[in-house]
Amino acid sequence: MKIFPFERINYRTRLSEDEIIKRLNDMVEPEKLLLFRFLSRKVTKPYEGHINTRKFSIRRKIDYGNSFHPRIKGELQKDSKGERIIKKN
Repeated sequence: MKIFPFERINYRTRLSEDEIIKRLNDMVEPEKLLLFRFLSRKVTKPYEGHINTRKFSIRRKIDYGNSFHPRIKGELQKDSKGERIIKKN
């Protein structure tokens, strides 16, 4: 049994870095402050967070309080077979 629910996951893909970033941007919108989140309940994208050039930190958008709401952090790395997406803790 794991004490802390953290794990590292690596995904390999043949997609280019630009295509991965584009797909992330299609699903993630910038994080809003808690007050603005409740004022605008219109859901446009299912995730919120930030995406830098090769790193990202996102979480699922929910409209209720949850202290165990997980955040997904990851980074892109070049590989001999394409790109690797590495999930960080």
